[in-house]
Amino acid sequence: MIRYNGNSILVVGTDEAYALQMREVLEERGAIVRYCITLVQAKKNLSKSDFDMIICSKSLNDGSARDLINWCKDNLSNIPIFSALGEYTQLEKKQLQNIGVKNFFSRNNASNLLDDISRALFNFDEFKKNLLESHYEKGISYELKVGGKKIIVKAQNIMDRGVFLSFEAPLSVGFPATLFLNFADVLNLQSISLRGDLQGEFAGGQYFQVSKEDMKQWENLLSHLCKKQDDVTEFLKKASGR
Repeated sequence: MIRYNGNSILVVGTDEAYALQMREVLEERGAIVRYCITLVQAKKNLSKSDFDMIICSKSLNDGSARDLINWCKDNLSNIPIFSALGEYTQLEKKQLQNIGVKNFFSRNNASNLLDDISRALFNFDEFKKNLLESHYEKGISYELKVGGKKIIVKAQNIMDRGVFLSFEAPLSVGFPATLFLNFADVLNLQSISLRGDLQGEFAGGQYFQVSKEDMKQWENLLSHLCKKQDDVTEFLKKASGR
């Protein structure tokens, strides 16, 4: 795995000329930029190199931005800050934010686009915020017990008071549930269970809100996970130019 010594961006889009123009301008600002035009090429690049940010067009010839971020979560130990390029409805933005997209850039305003990218990647505080929110811990597996039945689920986005879960069939909103978290040995944690209930729906899943009774346990877990992000220090050094 290649680790670039600097702010690195992978641009994924169908318009090669636009991607090349973006690369030229961003490299003038100090970024290392690679581009590709298909989902297959993006996966190859991400398998070989560790990027700080991905900027992906809404649709690709062989997939979409949603397909790419889901692949990253299933295959990468470190998830870059993920930004979507294109015009999105508010519903589409909300759905993509739930699975980890942090920024939305419009290609119609080149000046604002470059300013937004620079702020998200090169500004230390903004980069730190996005990085911490983008954290995806592959060392945890999740099971949800609801209605006397256990099902395997995936965590799409961890929040202050709960977690967005994805699974095949949405369940009744407000239904009491228990979330079991099983940890890999490297995390030095024992498996825990959290009481809560399912609230709302989004594409492919629902939000699990931890009960007040178990909130302290959840807060302790979040604090522990923040400390276990082995690559955060290195990323922040790169972001601040140290």
